[in-house]
Amino acid sequence: MSESVVHSECPSVRSVRIAVQAGVAIVRPAHEDLLKPVLSYHELTFRRNSAGHVQHEPLTKHVCKRHGDGLMIPIGCIERVVRHFAHLGCEAQVEDGRNRAEYPCQIEESRVADAEAIVPGLAAAVASHIEGVLEVDSGNRQAHVLGVMCQLFHNAHIFIACKTIAATQEIAAQLGMYLGGEVEAVNGWNWQSSCRVVCGTFGSLDRSDPSDWQILIFADAFEGIYEANRFARADYGHRRIYGLVDPRRRQSPRHQLLFETLAGPVIYRDPQCRQRPATELLAAFALHASGDNPLLETARDRRVRLWHNSRRNQAIADVALAISSGDEATLCEYGLSLQGDQNLYDLGPRPGIIVIADSVDHGEQLRRLLPGWHFFDGRPVQTTIRADGMSAGSWGIPPNSIVTAVVASTLLCFGGRVFLWASAGIVPFIPASIGRSTLSHLLIDFWDDGNCHLAADTQRRLNAYRSIGCHVLGDNLDRREQALNEQHETAPRNHHRNTSRRHRRS
Repeated sequence: MSESVVHSECPSVRSVRIAVQAGVAIVRPAHEDLLKPVLSYHELTFRRNSAGHVQHEPLTKHVCKRHGDGLMIPIGCIERVVRHFAHLGCEAQVEDGRNRAEYPCQIEESRVADAEAIVPGLAAAVASHIEGVLEVDSGNRQAHVLGVMCQLFHNAHIFIACKTIAATQEIAAQLGMYLGGEVEAVNGWNWQSSCRVVCGTFGSLDRSDPSDWQILIFADAFEGIYEANRFARADYGHRRIYGLVDPRRRQSPRHQLLFETLAGPVIYRDPQCRQRPATELLAAFALHASGDNPLLETARDRRVRLWHNSRRNQAIADVALAISSGDEATLCEYGLSLQGDQNLYDLGPRPGIIVIADSVDHGEQLRRLLPGWHFFDGRPVQTTIRADGMSAGSWGIPPNSIVTAVVASTLLCFGGRVFLWASAGIVPFIPASIGRSTLSHLLIDFWDDGNCHLAADTQRRLNAYRSIGCHVLGDNLDRREQALNEQHETAPRNHHRNTSRRHRRS
């Protein structure tokens, strides 16, 4: 929603009331049209079409729900909603109907001095907030924060939720120095423990009795934002709830919204946190001579057609070689010589590039244009993935390689920080390893505008990059995007699909 549209609707909004109940908050009047854009996130899903092909489809989800004459929102999103209404010039009154007497666990003042010496400021943050996100580096520093919280709430029963059994055992062992025999790691469906502090898996959390615990802590909020955990979290509406986040990890707008849904807004940042890189995930589009292409209805047909487009494949090879060798003249030719603070070489000189193709056929064509580059196609040889005698095991892919998306989705790491998506389509492929890295990465795509359908595909990929928090680089990007929209609007209105061979939907 543009700012002009928002302000045009502001006069109809005078004031709103947010009533806080046990596990949710109700906004009255609902104002769904104003709140849904700030309480929604995007996901990519896989669907099988009528021809049996699996396709990527963007999906928009909302964390709010209509409730009578109001809108039900998570308690952790109250601050987000209040800020949004304040931006619209509207006052939001919060009426917290929760009984604070139902939060029996309070900080022991005698332990605050020791806590300040280990984790400064933490005691004040948790004393004034019964829920929220704590930003702290993973590892030993995380153990110190958890240990200090267990000491501050000396008599409280605490459940620390982890994703894996290994994580529960590791945290329980680390907390031994603070709690001695008061901590235990559990897992499975039928479990019991007499300890005051329990580290359990998400499955154990599902089967636990919320009345047994005064405090619920998610040891890693990145792992805890599954929908099942958000449902379980509602049962702890009258409990203290916190989540730990490593601030060095990339946080997309989707992550930030789901963190609030799970545990609330950020209430504390450890002073010893190492700074997160200023620029974490960049995206850029290389310009090439698209030429005239036939109008094809399905995204798969258009993608397959582009696999065999010799001019486009040559542009992919030129850009890959230019980045790997530092050829700025070629990058300038393809619109990748950026001005000001938009610099591809913030990643370091010759950072290594990984070309991701959508099929073995396309990868083979690119391999012929990139002599000496390794191609990992995913075909098993002696239970490993091999190319030119090299093995791509769990250690990952070496720099200057071509891989298929199938291979890229199974590997833990790559020897490059520049990824080139070569296969167009509606949704780009983004390796999951990027989300686990603390380094900056660059995603390069190609600006396809040979006809109105290709222009629409490019626009949807551009939106996909933005939806995951990419900083999209490019000179005159607004003007180029406007040209895409104008070309999309020129699509022939009488261009009907040929359904003679389409399978009937069930």
